[in-house]
Amino acid sequence: MVGKSSRSTNGQTSLIPHLAGAVLAAMLMLSAGAAKADFEDGAAAYQRGDYETAFEEWKPLAEAGNVKAQGFVGHLYLLGLGIEKDVEEAITWLSKAAEKGHVPSQWGLGRVYQQGEFVQKDAAKAVRWFRNAAEAGDADSQVELGLAYKRGDGVPQNQETAVDWWRRAATSGNPLGQYNLGHAYYWGFGVGIDYEAAIEWFRKS
Repeated sequence: MVGKSSRSTNGQTSLIPHLAGAVLAAMLMLSAGAAKADFEDGAAAYQRGDYETAFEEWKPLAEAGNVKAQGFVGHLYLLGLGIEKDVEEAITWLSKAAEKGHVPSQWGLGRVYQQGEFVQKDAAKAVRWFRNAAEAGDADSQVELGLAYKRGDGVPQNQETAVDWWRRAATSGNPLGQYNLGHAYYWGFGVGIDYEAAIEWFRKS
């Protein structure tokens, strides 16, 4: 075993929790005015499953350069929510947001290139986007980056670096980071075997 990933068994649903969870946080970070109201209307529609309205509210904001709206428009295009599925458009919008530092979009692109369901699998691109999100403090991306180093998938294999990323995720309270760190201590890769530490992290996870 090489540890657990945040990857789900259904690639189409795997992007939803991370991006949807960012919707409400994003609402609180927008500046006041019409743009904020439009984004909130889109977020409210998204939360109740009215994806067509969410798209209609977010698309003009995305075209005007709103980073969060760009990320969520990309998400809707990718999964065909409220709009016909268009992977090329999805990657375009997700990339616009990711390049500007939108962490959910960086994580989303990492998953897209990691899974290879919507585009050709590209481990190096996956690592690039996971790293950007991980360095911004995203624990799920830290877990995935650790797994990439453990496997040598898109980066040179390095167990110590894998453990470092899992430790960052674990200490922030991420259960998968805690599990993988416990797994490392149990089997002694990247760290010395330490069953007490392994049990401690397994219990926390």
